[in-house]
Amino acid sequence: MAAPSSSSPNPDTTATTTAALPCALSKRPRLLVVSDLDWTMVDHDDKTHAGLKEFNALWRDNKTFADDSLLVFSTGRSHALYQKLREEVPELATPDVLICSVGTEIFFEKNDENEKNESGGDKGPVPDSRWVEALNATGWSRTAVADAALSSTPALKLQPESEQRPHKVSFHLEGGRDAAPSALKSLDSALDKLEFGTSVIYSGGVDIDVLPAGASKGAGLRFLLSELASGVGVPEKGVVAAGDSGNDVELLAAGEDEIEKEGGGKVGKTSVHAKCPPGVLVRGVVVANAHPELRAWAESKRGGGEKGSSVVFEAKERCARGIVEALRHFGLA
Repeated sequence: MAAPSSSSPNPDTTATTTAALPCALSKRPRLLVVSDLDWTMVDHDDKTHAGLKEFNALWRDNKTFADDSLLVFSTGRSHALYQKLREEVPELATPDVLICSVGTEIFFEKNDENEKNESGGDKGPVPDSRWVEALNATGWSRTAVADAALSSTPALKLQPESEQRPHKVSFHLEGGRDAAPSALKSLDSALDKLEFGTSVIYSGGVDIDVLPAGASKGAGLRFLLSELASGVGVPEKGVVAAGDSGNDVELLAAGEDEIEKEGGGKVGKTSVHAKCPPGVLVRGVVVANAHPELRAWAESKRGGGEKGSSVVFEAKERCARGIVEALRHFGLA
């Protein structure tokens, strides 16, 4: 598989022209509902998508949400794979904001009706240029990451170009879980020699993503909240964030500053910083079909009440129905 190509848009420096405020940042929301997609908002075992339809009925038909709250999807998928999911699951609502590529990209999915492209059509998703600037400021280089990883760790192979993003380099690990300990150790050693910090995310036994240090689903959410705080104000009723797996921990715990990692834990390394604004309550939702690692994290929070502006609810329902259950549990629906 080819390395990141110089013929495609430069992955190391992205245009950062700031336009007028998108709809999502133009009015103070009452509530922010943030959800992972696969196996959280979308139950792939339910071909009727009954749970998703139940959530839609609550969100779209209840003016309490439709008129004054924001829907945010946070996913490991790239924007292209998110669009593919929308084709497969047409019942999926259009969010106000999409945090994708493991938190390294933020898109405003809805635009003011007066914002049109040169042909008079809808302007389409607008990337958050300020988040791009924050990630670029770390000194991140996708090419340097790919070179360091491939030259040091033979078990790593680049995933298809469609999976490579400006601030994410994705690898396939040959040998799977058996090869993981030595491969991750070799990779960490190679990345430690770079001048900028990195974060390594290992998932599914065979997938490895390398991001700028500090970047994550949780960091993307905290950055969005900081943008609201510096403009129209943070959500009056805070945040409800739902997930199903270990890579959603930072999303559900976005109100806890102690989960932030600087420079991948390496002294002197650059890292993106995105703190949760003061006074924002983040309510984490663990859906009933959650993986053991997320359940273990929730168990560690049980009985502790609110900690660092966070509280966790373990739903009895799967996926989208669990989110509806949580909204009612918290008295928000």
